[in-house]
Amino acid sequence: MDPERMGGVDPRYGWAKSRIGDRWVRFEPLRAKLDRDVVAMNPIAERISAVLAVYLGPHTGRVAVKTFALKALGRGPETLTLADVPHLQTVLRPMLRTFVGRARCEVVLDEMSKELGL
Repeated sequence: MDPERMGGVDPRYGWAKSRIGDRWVRFEPLRAKLDRDVVAMNPIAERISAVLAVYLGPHTGRVAVKTFALKALGRGPETLTLADVPHLQTVLRPMLRTFVGRARCEVVLDEMSKELGL
């Protein structure tokens, strides 16, 4: 199928008309990127990001878990275990204080512990 007929985008093949010039460039659809990020999470990371999502939003919750797992533990969120959670909470605390305040930060961390049965 010719992408020109589809108004400049062929979603099946990931082609789009370049904004600069008249050439066709390949792109990765946003849905594929989001699906790839979700697949990389394990159940512990998903539950932590779900608790954070209530206060920070779903995207920021996922990104926070991913970023702080890499920063604090040196590995991705897909490798999180229950033993890693207390250290992750300690590292998340300053960020949460900044975004939601001191009192609510402790509430979020308590909810996280309850959600994971700690």
